[in-house]
Parts: sequence; C-alpha cells; structure tokens
Amino acid sequence: MRIRITGEKSFIDDLSAELARQGVQVEPVEGSIDKTELALGLLEAAAIVAIVVNTFTLVKYLIEIARHFKDNEKRRLEVKTATGATLIEIDNKSTPENLEKQLSTHGSSGTVPAPAADASDNKA
Repeated sequence: MRIRITGEKSFIDDLSAELARQGVQVEPVEGSIDKTELALGLLEAAAIVAIVVNTFTLVKYLIEIARHFKDNEKRRLEVKTATGATLIEIDNKSTPENLEKQLSTHGSSGTVPAPAADASDNKA
C-alpha cells in the first residue's frame, strides 16, 4: 500500500526517519508545484470545462439560427444563463469567432447593456 503524506519539511523528515527505523519503506517525493500558479482544483477545472463546452454548444446553435436569416437581416438577442446575461448581434454572416468574442463578456458584469431604441428589433 502506498500512502502520500505531506506537511512541513522538518516534520516529514522526522516522520520518514522514524518509519525507516521501523522497517517501513519510505520514498521521498519532490513537492508538486502548480506551474501555472492558478491553484486550480477539480471543481474549478470542471467549471472551466463546462463553460467552454456550453459556449461552444451555444455558438453552434446560434450559427444554425442565423443561417435562416435573410441577407442583411440583423437581430439582437439577449443571452441569459445562471452566470449572467449579455446582448449579442447576429446575422447570417456571423462567424463562430465573432459570436465567441461577443459572448466573452458574458457573465462578467451580470448586467445586460441597454439596447438601442429600434422598434424593428424582435426577440427570438
């Protein structure tokens, strides 16, 4: 059985010496360092993956919706999720990159910018 014990170096040194005296095989391990210095745990990594996957899926659906717009027809859509809301402009020439850029601010402020006064805008 392998057990990894981490702690202050002086304590680990004393513990290793004591275990070695009792015949327990001890294997020193270099301390693992988060080279990104982000200190991300499993929960944070899972949240990042979920955001990326959900954004990709949302962009895919938005492109599919935009394909049905007439030439030069532009719509303003409000996108809301649990993390926030944002307003995007979309037309049948919208690219995934353009939509990703518009969605990149999604959830950063949790507010929706005030739409321009235009009676022709319809929410889908």
